[in-house]
Amino acid sequence: MKKRAFSFLEIIVSIVIMWILLSASTIAIKKWMITSRDVDRSTSLTLISNWLKQYMYDNDFYPVPENSLAITASGDQNIVWYQWYFNDNVAMLLNMRALKDPTDGNYYTYCTNWNSNMFSIMWYFERNQYSMVDKVYADTINYNWRYPSIKWDKVWVLVNLVDNKPLQEVFSGRYDLLLWSQNLKVFFSDESNYNLSGSKILSIKAMHDQSLTKYDTWLVGYRDMSTLTNSGATMVLKDLSKYGNNWACYNSWDVVSCGYSRNGPQITNSQNGKGMAFDGVDDSIKWNFFSGSMFSGWATLCAYTKKTNDTDARGNVFLGESNTLQLRYNSRVEDSNSYWEASLNIASSWEPRIKSNYSSNNHEMVFVCYTWNTQVQKIYINWKLMNSAARTGALFENSVKNYYIWWMVGSSYNYFLGWVIDEIRVYNRALSEFEIQSLSYSHK
Repeated sequence: MKKRAFSFLEIIVSIVIMWILLSASTIAIKKWMITSRDVDRSTSLTLISNWLKQYMYDNDFYPVPENSLAITASGDQNIVWYQWYFNDNVAMLLNMRALKDPTDGNYYTYCTNWNSNMFSIMWYFERNQYSMVDKVYADTINYNWRYPSIKWDKVWVLVNLVDNKPLQEVFSGRYDLLLWSQNLKVFFSDESNYNLSGSKILSIKAMHDQSLTKYDTWLVGYRDMSTLTNSGATMVLKDLSKYGNNWACYNSWDVVSCGYSRNGPQITNSQNGKGMAFDGVDDSIKWNFFSGSMFSGWATLCAYTKKTNDTDARGNVFLGESNTLQLRYNSRVEDSNSYWEASLNIASSWEPRIKSNYSSNNHEMVFVCYTWNTQVQKIYINWKLMNSAARTGALFENSVKNYYIWWMVGSSYNYFLGWVIDEIRVYNRALSEFEIQSLSYSHK
């Protein structure tokens, strides 16, 4: 009996089937290998973090790597944080071996803050929730092909904007945030990273670390409403910004010692620690000799406020001299009309005013912010944008102005607001929504 051979078509079909099966197997194997390497990374980082926490428990600080890249502000001594690798010299302190990335053999990026009581570690996955990268791209040539991940404390990691390389691969010794003008990508968390200049990175960092506010060139006024200093025989609110423009407390038209005089604003407990309480009769604060040229046409005003009663509340968180700018709460019991609003007086006109339609409740701490970038003004309540409106013109003349807190005066009225106020910050730029959110969370 003559045997029948395979036809050409049958052979081609068989080859195609085998190729499909082989391709499917190859993809499955590749996914398994990528997953295996990522599991190795996660395991390594968990081990490192556990050993670091044990070291902290024994020594009260985290180790700083030798020859690490110091992230500084205006000089070698002003350390903001350290960024380097979790390499052999750090591993030796922890009595463990240094662990490396299974793909490229690099050490993991390791950061500590300036006083070594927090740490973060960053590594690069080959796969995330939605996709993965081919191993040929998962190397140190261009980290854009991989997925950065940062864990543990809020010590940020800086990477090069072009290729996502950790900054220590590009710089060594010291990187001064105020001296270098280039933008960097800063990772706050897995989900949060931004391209920012060094000065803005420092500005956001100073929102979370009061010791850095004196280096923030954008912050033209900052009072935590409880830090006092002497001005002759009078205690005044200390300006914690680099400009040092202290604020005087007033009772009616008389200067009094902040927090010490029986008549005048008093230091009280606040959600954020300590704040300042006003009697609603004749207490106020005045910021003397403020130069309008500091703003250069951009501004952000922020504060925490707490309503303490249901009586009429018509007063300004901020009031510029000659009524140049107002951020205020307006409440009239007789018609239940209560809201936060802000406005600029440009060319003798307050319009448009921006109202938030947000009414404060008794004993509720509310974070309120106003921003203006020469084109648009916005009002935020508890970091959420409530309203905005186009507004163009010049905010201040280049002359000395005074600012008033919790006081509202006019030809036919004179109101003092009896609330608590805390954490007043004034910037000469319009903060972004992310920055306002970061500032709001920094005191919670």
